[in-house]
Amino acid sequence: MINKNLLSGREKELHEMAEQFEAAMAKGESVYMDSENLADLSDWYATRGNMDNALKVVRLGLEMHPDNITLLVEYAYLLIDTFQDEEAHTIIERMTGDNTPKVIVLRATMAMNEGKDEEALAIIEGLKENEELELDDVSNIIFMLINSDYPDDAKQWIDILKKEYSDKELYTTIMADYLFSQAEYAEATEWYNKLIDINPYSASYWMGLARCHYHLNEIDKAIDACNYALIGDDDYSPAFFLKGICFFQLGNMKASMECFLHLKADPTYQPSTIDMHIGMCYYGESDWENAYSYLEKALREGSFDGELTLNQAALYMHIAVCLCQLGRKDEAKPYWEKAYELDPNNVAYHIIRGRIYMEEGEEDKAVDEWKCALQCTTDIMKVWDEIGMHCIETGNMKMACSAYEFIYSRNPDFDKIHQKLMIVYLALHDEEKLRFHNAQMEHPIAEDILDGMQNILSQKDSKESATLLKRFLDSL
Repeated sequence: MINKNLLSGREKELHEMAEQFEAAMAKGESVYMDSENLADLSDWYATRGNMDNALKVVRLGLEMHPDNITLLVEYAYLLIDTFQDEEAHTIIERMTGDNTPKVIVLRATMAMNEGKDEEALAIIEGLKENEELELDDVSNIIFMLINSDYPDDAKQWIDILKKEYSDKELYTTIMADYLFSQAEYAEATEWYNKLIDINPYSASYWMGLARCHYHLNEIDKAIDACNYALIGDDDYSPAFFLKGICFFQLGNMKASMECFLHLKADPTYQPSTIDMHIGMCYYGESDWENAYSYLEKALREGSFDGELTLNQAALYMHIAVCLCQLGRKDEAKPYWEKAYELDPNNVAYHIIRGRIYMEEGEEDKAVDEWKCALQCTTDIMKVWDEIGMHCIETGNMKMACSAYEFIYSRNPDFDKIHQKLMIVYLALHDEEKLRFHNAQMEHPIAEDILDGMQNILSQKDSKESATLLKRFLDSL
């Protein structure tokens, strides 16, 4: 629910109009608004990802105000954004005789969307001296150029805008979004913070800041920013989605799942997207039955959106893993085959496939898959590190030793390499090398603790030892 008391100005008006519109629709009643309000409300829904309501509003508006240019332009943009190009052309043709800047910019956008870049650039170049050009028109030009990967052209228009509008909120928004699009995340945070100073309860401004922190790998800060976005609107879908991603990366599957479960009935995201992320949370908890159920459902639903979603090959691969862990190897086979068919050079596929073979005692096949992974990557050390970890987790300490010694021989400063080798030699009872690598660690383990660990390991089977060693390593 949106906390309107925390909002001000136009944002508060739009929230109230949205409530009025949705209440009328629920009762099957008509609602009258002027064309400008309807266009703004449609855009408000679109920026929140609710394209269904955005289209409903603009269609309702055109029933009330036929051939209104502002509504026709808004409608055409929505059709372009929802990949309905033929319908968008039809709407644009209804404005054939109109040569106002907003319509000209729309035609340029349509041309760019169809791959006619030179035509689009020529159209907007002709607008630079147009005295009727308004701030919103320039904004649309800039975002079109940003989204079409013309950052230098976008910057030229930003510089034009700066001369007259540098003190405007929209200019600050454009600068923040421009810097974000160019992966200048640290600088973009400064501009999003300026926007937050202007409007402290804008969910979208906090969301922009959250995305910057996420890309800077400042996961805790990203979660905090999402929480602030939810103060102004405690049902703001993008905040729940990004929080879910962040908690997943932190390994907090329960918190991640809660975020995605909140979005189950949300029209902003495809059901397959949400089911897939819920499935991956169960996967992260080794709850193979529920993971399989949700991932298979996501695959059947078949349409994905949102940030950081799995590609289709990875989805098939994770379903195959679930089936193998459930002892249904024969059922897993076609999923493995499909994953390979879709992306034969997927490094993760070969690493995980090797892991499954190792768990099943087929060491030669595991080695073959890991050789393929090494051939498919440019980051050899990272792959060897993953192979070593899988070997530790499956109890193959000799192979883990080979992997980490290979890394150590080429990069003695590799992340936690002494901890990993210390664990391996602890399992292999190689006292000399165990003491050597322990001594190289920033915080060596006390001798009595190491002796106690060796005593405990001597009383465990290989599977229990592998689990204990992995926990010990994670604690270092």
